[in-house]
Amino acid sequence: MRRLPILPTLLVALAVATMIGLGVWQLRRAAWKEGVLAGLERAAAAPPLTIDDGRLPADLAFRRARLRLLCPERGYDARAGRDAQGRSGWVWRAACRTGGGENVTAVLGWTTEASYSGRWRAPRDTLATGTLLPADGATRARFYLDRPPAGLAPASPPSVDSVPNNHRGYAGQWFFFAAAAAVIFMLALRRRGVVR
Repeated sequence: MRRLPILPTLLVALAVATMIGLGVWQLRRAAWKEGVLAGLERAAAAPPLTIDDGRLPADLAFRRARLRLLCPERGYDARAGRDAQGRSGWVWRAACRTGGGENVTAVLGWTTEASYSGRWRAPRDTLATGTLLPADGATRARFYLDRPPAGLAPASPPSVDSVPNNHRGYAGQWFFFAAAAAVIFMLALRRRGVVR
């Protein structure tokens, strides 16, 4: 019987240990992500937060809110998007500010048309109701209106279900890779007559 090759054995052992470590790390990330998703679900189920002339909260993902907005009557932009029933079309948005001066993109609503001639001005004496999501860049948040202006239907609302949690699947892949590497190495050793 031949001797066990030291360097290849060490390399395979290191690779298998690394893959197992990555699998365990992904399991920990899955537990963390499940906690994050539970917090988002609690935020989505909470009663609407009234933000009159104050500042937006630090944690605003999926938070229902009543918000005072200062928006232009025109100058909307459109992006490809879906309505609440999942149909493709155009989602119309306006660059607005809160009473506290923070930039917010108001997601006004959806239409099949690439042009929208309507006007909407957030009423100064009432609060618009909708769902907040964080945004990137200079805009602090996106605000999906519950009631779109005339001529628009509700845009597809944000959902906690759209936030992925693939960490358990990734963990399974790393454990599979570790097992496959170990089996292939054992078969190679057997073929060379190192093990029986």
